[in-house]
Amino acid sequence: HLVLRKISNSSVTFQFHFLEKSSDLCCEVVSTHVFVDHKTKQKTNIPKYFIDKLTPYLLQTQTQPVR
Repeated sequence: HLVLRKISNSSVTFQFHFLEKSSDLCCEVVSTHVFVDHKTKQKTNIPKYFIDKLTPYLLQTQTQPVR
């Protein structure tokens, strides 16, 4: 199970749920991916078109990207 938990200016956070065959939660992983400029190696803002594509998948508790 994969959930998009958060979109910020330069990162997105995903939450993964791994389930047993019995559907019991085995483990939970939260992973934050930071967008980086490949030349400067510094964080950079997520392009608007990318945010627009991801926003419909945000966890319902966060209805808009954090800007």
